[in-house]
Amino acid sequence: MFAETAAREGVGLDDAAAKPGHEALRHGDIVATAAACDDWDRFAVTCNGAVQEQLAAFASSRWPYVELEPWIFRLDCRPAGGALVMVRPLPIKLGQVAICKWGPLLKDETADDAPAHHKLMAGALRQIYATQRGMMLSVLPRAEPSAGNFASSNLQSLGFWAGAQLSYPDRYLVNVRLDDDAAIKSLEQKWRYNLRRSFRHGLQFEAGGPEQLDEFDALYQAMSDRKRFADYSAYDTLGWFMDAIVPEARPRLFFVRKDGGLVAGAVVFICGRTAVYLYGATNAQALPLCAGYFMHWHIIRWLRDNTRAHW
Repeated sequence: MFAETAAREGVGLDDAAAKPGHEALRHGDIVATAAACDDWDRFAVTCNGAVQEQLAAFASSRWPYVELEPWIFRLDCRPAGGALVMVRPLPIKLGQVAICKWGPLLKDETADDAPAHHKLMAGALRQIYATQRGMMLSVLPRAEPSAGNFASSNLQSLGFWAGAQLSYPDRYLVNVRLDDDAAIKSLEQKWRYNLRRSFRHGLQFEAGGPEQLDEFDALYQAMSDRKRFADYSAYDTLGWFMDAIVPEARPRLFFVRKDGGLVAGAVVFICGRTAVYLYGATNAQALPLCAGYFMHWHIIRWLRDNTRAHW
């Protein structure tokens, strides 16, 4: 869901102009503090709602023509979360639009009061950008594994309305905290069949580091040339992103090999409770080997055993 507002009524923010550079801006019980981009990234990766679109290192390379405005929100002097907002001028300088993708982030999204904290933060953004600065504010809430999405409900209750939908709206979420038996049982029959086939081919799985990005890139470029598809993703910014981001939030690389030769690879952003599958690539050998099934299965197990990711 994509929500937008151009609300005019106030909801209690201090009268000071709500722009980065001011120490603290109060919205009800919540205090919003503008942060430098580097400080924001160091804070954002400590939030268990962290996602790559909310990191300045990612956004600055993906959307280089926007102004980045990070905010940290506190309740009772303790961080409750934050948001990275991108400000972009409208055509012929008719105004500006503020965009928050997959935010605001919650410091603890498992807390009982997490929905209430999210609503306070969204309300503060609405007041800062729509009411005081007269901008159109667009917020894209993150997909959730539950039947309901409290972020969408909060935005609607604050006066946001549904805007343009994503071209490819489906998101697939997998619980990575299950043990092997429960995880196998959770898979569809065809998935289990292909996974078991992959076990017969002598494949090897490995977790790699940023120094192996060239190896993945060669596989990705070969796949793109083979399939001849138009790539509108942010793949060309990946190398810069991995160099610029705080080290603990750098995406991880995963590889599958057959007799030492690379047949499949993936890049996964691992920070907070939700890991994000960013890019994957295979060569012509991968399909008969069911290497994609093998790789995804072992990524799930690796996340369970080595990270705090739940999804």
